[in-house]
Amino acid sequence: MMNSEPGIDIFFRKNPTIFYGFIASFVSCLIVYGYELTHFTVSIDEDTSDNFIHMIDLGRWSHAFLKQYIFPEPWSPFSSMIIALFGICAAIATCCYALDFDKKNSLYFSILFIALPQFAYQLQFSNQDETFGLAVFLAAISGALALKQRAIFFVAFIIINVIVLSIYQSLIFFSATLITIKLLIDACNNNCSFKNWLYLSLKTTFCLCVSVAIYLFLTSKIKSHYGVSSASYFSGLITWSSLGFIGGMKNAFSFMYDRSGPYPLYGLATYTFTYLAAAMIILANVFKKNINLLLIIFLLVISLLMPFILNVAIGGGTPGRTLSQLPLVFSSLIVIWFSYIKSNVMKGFISLCLLLTACTTVSQLFYSDYISDKQNEMLARRIMHDIYTTHPEFNNEKNKVSFIGKLNTQNPWKKFNSDDFGVSFFERGDSARMINYINMSGISNINAIHINPLEDKYKNQLSSMQSWPNSESIKMLDNNLIIKLSD
Repeated sequence: MMNSEPGIDIFFRKNPTIFYGFIASFVSCLIVYGYELTHFTVSIDEDTSDNFIHMIDLGRWSHAFLKQYIFPEPWSPFSSMIIALFGICAAIATCCYALDFDKKNSLYFSILFIALPQFAYQLQFSNQDETFGLAVFLAAISGALALKQRAIFFVAFIIINVIVLSIYQSLIFFSATLITIKLLIDACNNNCSFKNWLYLSLKTTFCLCVSVAIYLFLTSKIKSHYGVSSASYFSGLITWSSLGFIGGMKNAFSFMYDRSGPYPLYGLATYTFTYLAAAMIILANVFKKNINLLLIIFLLVISLLMPFILNVAIGGGTPGRTLSQLPLVFSSLIVIWFSYIKSNVMKGFISLCLLLTACTTVSQLFYSDYISDKQNEMLARRIMHDIYTTHPEFNNEKNKVSFIGKLNTQNPWKKFNSDDFGVSFFERGDSARMINYINMSGISNINAIHINPLEDKYKNQLSSMQSWPNSESIKMLDNNLIIKLSD
């Protein structure tokens, strides 16, 4: 009796672009992120060993549950990032399938996706690596399902995006961006109309709103169950109430202009090629006398706005890690532009040059973190040495510790406009983070005290203290050890 071929095998055999996209993107990831994979350092948000309640408070409860029961908490060197890269590569392969690219375009798309290293700004946060990779993959799947336009797929779309929201909120727009780009490709091929765009866009918007409503309801219940604040993570970022409508729009578009124009994040300056690609797409369709020219221009504008839709929603700027749609728009528009170029050598050369540029910039970003980690270790050891020298009676169990102020460290490898890359824990001015680092790195084991409620009590003593490394910068006050780094 002969066994019939499993349906999953038939699917992948009929869709080889998924395999090509995954392999090309994974090799590209090894080239771009190879340094961080082999040189793990403790950097931002990697200083705490238990983030469960904190993530519940941020509304990222799927992340919290996944880290609690499946993935290592807080992170695992090498493995956390490699799992994230697997998830990102699977998402890229899914996008190749959703956009109906052939083998060559899948290769170009996958390389270019990694060649705009926006994800470096997220992968710096190793405590979120695995779940972020999974969320990107799920977001790509939801976009691919929505393009099928069957009711059951839209039900799945809603459920999947609830999970995506509860892992990393800014990824909620990834599927909508993927759908917009597919419509743009169809318009360039005369297979789309304004009616098609309006129908699918309204359906997608409705389903995303349902996803958000379900997410907010579940988040409220889960926060209540764990007894944490019900305040929204994004409530502090929203500027509409303080700036008004005009002020909020100016603020948002000023951020968009800076990030995509004169002041891009380090490593993302190549995003300007996206605008060149958009202009070339318009010109090519003008020469072709495409009857869908107005629709193409409209969808190009929408596509270019999609990475910043969160900024429009809150009326202001956000960290680089939230701009998750940048690589999707960048790679997609360049591949569409490539479709009007006959030379495969030119396409391959452009893709390779952009990939090598990403390798250079990302390696420098993570090397700046490596240098910062060395500085952290040196400073922590010197401070602990001074503590035991000036106060040999110091006891980890009896005496709590607090840092006042911050240090002005000089990291020669820190790049301009590189967000949190290359920033020392001792220059953040956050006492809890400094103590967390000392404990996490195994240099010592000390307990923190929050000095703010006691500042009035210690006001005179604190004002008379010298700044570290002066010997008068460390004092024992009521069994609390205070280290003054600066005024």
